[in-house]
Amino acid sequence: MDELTLLREFRDTAPTAVPQEVRERSLGPSARRTARRRPAMRVAVASALLVTGGGLGAVVLEPSAPSAAAVLGRAAAVVSAQPDLTPRTNQWIYVRALLLDAATGKPGTHPGESWSRFDGARSGSRMPDGSVLVQDLESWPLGTPQEWYQALAHLPARPADVLAYLRSDPLYTSRAESAAGRDFDEVVEALSAETYIPPDAQASLYRALATIPGVGVDEDPARDLVGRPALSITYAGQTSLGRAGDRWELLLDPTTYAVLGTRGTAGSDIDLGDVVVKQGHVWYAVAILDHRLVDSAGDTD
Repeated sequence: MDELTLLREFRDTAPTAVPQEVRERSLGPSARRTARRRPAMRVAVASALLVTGGGLGAVVLEPSAPSAAAVLGRAAAVVSAQPDLTPRTNQWIYVRALLLDAATGKPGTHPGESWSRFDGARSGSRMPDGSVLVQDLESWPLGTPQEWYQALAHLPARPADVLAYLRSDPLYTSRAESAAGRDFDEVVEALSAETYIPPDAQASLYRALATIPGVGVDEDPARDLVGRPALSITYAGQTSLGRAGDRWELLLDPTTYAVLGTRGTAGSDIDLGDVVVKQGHVWYAVAILDHRLVDSAGDTD
């Protein structure tokens, strides 16, 4: 099974407890990749003068990290300025991605490559010999690229309405226990969908993400699975993929704000029987290396 097929199945089937599927396919036995958080970039220290008794005393305000609203608002402005395309039904969505390797706990040796025809009629995968295997498809458990595109193209403008819209959308339903966890799942799933996302829709998703309780930002996190610098949108809480207390990150390109991938860090030790993933170690990671609209299966640009 190729890595991208695994990723699609994992999104839909991973239970809230750490599953057998994670242990065998996604964790890696040693889970040695550690997310070492460096301090977030700080704004300049502000000071004020306070009149006290007979003189002036300088009061230095503590520096604060940039808010998720400010960073994601900036991201929304950048992505919304991108040209909008109208996919044809016979075009394909090309995705090249890398998962945390199941055997080593390090990046996989070969990225998975997949092609999904926009209308959902066919899909293709890169085979070990370099050829592309194309197959007819009868069903898409998480929706066809065209169904996702139509859903996202009709997103409302207000963040609260965006979240309500995603909750009622039948393409994906989060199984997180809290409302915030479910909203985080829904937005991240939409941003990771194998479809063409209109720029205005991506901007709406970023603005909605900033309103979810528990969502924060780390502008200087550990690099992603393939060593790229990233901007991290963080959430500490239970999601469909993991447990309460785990730290989840949606990783964005710090310049273009394109989605680079996702990452999960253990909030406490995870005993898997044959291996223990220590607190603070990355146990789930996906790097999106390419995601674009192409004209046929096998095309990469």
